[in-house]
Amino acid sequence: MGPVETCAASSATLRCPANSVIVVTSAEYGVAQIAGSCTYTAGDCVADAMNAIVCNTDSLQCNVYATKKKLSECNDQYSSYLHVEYDCVPLQMNDPAREYNVCQNGSEITTDNGIIKSPGYPSQFQSTSKECFRAIHVPE
Repeated sequence: MGPVETCAASSATLRCPANSVIVVTSAEYGVAQIAGSCTYTAGDCVADAMNAIVCNTDSLQCNVYATKKKLSECNDQYSSYLHVEYDCVPLQMNDPAREYNVCQNGSEITTDNGIIKSPGYPSQFQSTSKECFRAIHVPE
């Protein structure tokens, strides 16, 4: 997905299609060099904002709020926007052979894409008394 940007003191919604979930890959507060700008421009001072993103596990959409935050990394200037990058990760593959249970010990994963599932996926993780692991070997 493309980045989502929103001005400080406003909100934005991250959205994914059905049968996929949001995975936020980066989030930064930014101080725009151009007055009134709410989008990243090369040279903007940025600071990590991953702790400001609160999305429910396995959600199709997530609302993010861009607070106006004083950034020590930017000489104590206040943020003018929030920049968020995310991916939509499918809950299942079109090819069931590329869906791997992490607790199916003993077999290796050798494909360059697929989904590794924990017990009970896509529901919340379920405790198990056995140790689960999988070896992954993919082409360079």
